[in-house]
Amino acid sequence: MAERLLNLERRYSQLQTLLDQRTQELKESQAFLKKPDDVPESLVIRKIEDVNTRIFNMSMAIVDIFEQNPKMDLEETFVQEGYIDRCRSVSRTAVGELLYSSVCQVDEAIMHRLPVVPEDTIPMQLALRSVLLKWAMKVVGLPGNFPENNGTTELYKFIRVREPQSVSSQWRSIAFRASPPAIPSGAIVDEIMSLLCVCGLSSLNPQILFIRENIRKRTVDTERSLQELRSIIHTGVTSSDMEVSMVECDTPYDPSTMVDVFSLETRSSSNVQQVLCTVGLGIRKTTAKMKELGEFHLVTELLKRPEVALVQLLDSFKKPADRDFDAHLDQS
Repeated sequence: MAERLLNLERRYSQLQTLLDQRTQELKESQAFLKKPDDVPESLVIRKIEDVNTRIFNMSMAIVDIFEQNPKMDLEETFVQEGYIDRCRSVSRTAVGELLYSSVCQVDEAIMHRLPVVPEDTIPMQLALRSVLLKWAMKVVGLPGNFPENNGTTELYKFIRVREPQSVSSQWRSIAFRASPPAIPSGAIVDEIMSLLCVCGLSSLNPQILFIRENIRKRTVDTERSLQELRSIIHTGVTSSDMEVSMVECDTPYDPSTMVDVFSLETRSSSNVQQVLCTVGLGIRKTTAKMKELGEFHLVTELLKRPEVALVQLLDSFKKPADRDFDAHLDQS
């Protein structure tokens, strides 16, 4: 009888061990089972629209700062020559030559007259929105892209085309949570201040440090919204990869993949326009679909087209180098 009880205890112990092992395996496998997204597509699109609105409002506020503060004079261009040269270089890289020439008042233009508030500030708004949206793209990032760890990025690319979407997305989410948090960068403030400098804002203004701090606080507020979007895209969506998108300058305009927000005219396919800059982020989702022999291919669906301005728009505005650029001041 005692031996029988001992055998039953051993068997119970073995069954308990097996149960614990299978329970642990089940828990570990749960991470890779297909499950609903924590965040619906509609909310992701609303977050993108919120970011676009914030950046538009921020660009308008920065233009107001430019309008309300002193502009540089000819003497300052000599005293601050080194600083202004650095601002020229940063601004050209940030917005491209076309936008740069449309807003810069410290190159050829200053030989005709001192910097002024333009009659129309749309080119300046475009330049600021372009800079801010490029920054937003860097902050949010792309799913499975780990700038600080190229090895992890390459591994995700490998997994993405060889495993079901539920597995690759959960792997991406786990890797993102294990990665070090993004460090806020002050580079965007430097780019904005450089752009304001080439537009003609005086760097010798006693309020210049307060202006910089004002802009820094605005970027911090916007970055909070960007970090929320970043978290949603990288960890809240697992049924697909949600990718924030924008359009590179000089890209041929394609109404099926982008929106020209400054034109209501129907464009002829024979009159191909070039993109000047992106003025609103878009969003697309990419999903791994099963092919034959257990392989997967990536299918992309555009959920929201990025918004753009076209090069042709600049024809509506005078350039700072034009002799009559400040003619509106004489009329007022």
